[in-house]
Amino acid sequence: MAVKEGLKGFHFVGVESSLGFFSNSGSNSGKKMMYDGKNTTKVLFQRVLDAGYDGINSRGMNLAHIRYDSMLKYYLKKGLKRFFKWQGVIKYDFEKVSKLLFAEEDKWNNVYPTIIPNWDRTPRNGKNAIVWYHNKPEFFKQEVEIALDMIKDKPMEHKILFLMSWNEWGEGNYMEPDIEFGKGYIHALHEAIEE
Repeated sequence: MAVKEGLKGFHFVGVESSLGFFSNSGSNSGKKMMYDGKNTTKVLFQRVLDAGYDGINSRGMNLAHIRYDSMLKYYLKKGLKRFFKWQGVIKYDFEKVSKLLFAEEDKWNNVYPTIIPNWDRTPRNGKNAIVWYHNKPEFFKQEVEIALDMIKDKPMEHKILFLMSWNEWGEGNYMEPDIEFGKGYIHALHEAIEE
């Protein structure tokens, strides 16, 4: 229908943010994917493409948490929450974790990375939440600069970043002006793009 109406067609983009899923294709069929420090992101992204999507919106939160903590600590926390129903808030320093969001595969032409201005899921999950503390617009600007560097060599039509989110107050994930920083996050994004 899109082609009939004069468009080139659709470009379907799948989201990839998970670690620990059960793969259902290729050599990883039926196996649980855990971060291996080398090929995990490549395998996860290929899984999305193999499902028929044209592109991938990568969200590197889990990857950043593993890099921040170490694999052992990350999976220990997940196990405590899942199997022992531990209800503790998991905290990550924003200045550090936001620099760990991106993988080498984010440079692929058909991968569109995500920038995240802040994260605090306690409004939704209470003590069973993840919080990125020490949030400041200048740290978000550094994150955006890293993301822009990831896409700088792509063809113009693939120089795309996703923003998560404009106004997700329930996850403490927003760009809208607030009492603490005013328009600080908007200005930080603008400065990073202009530079």
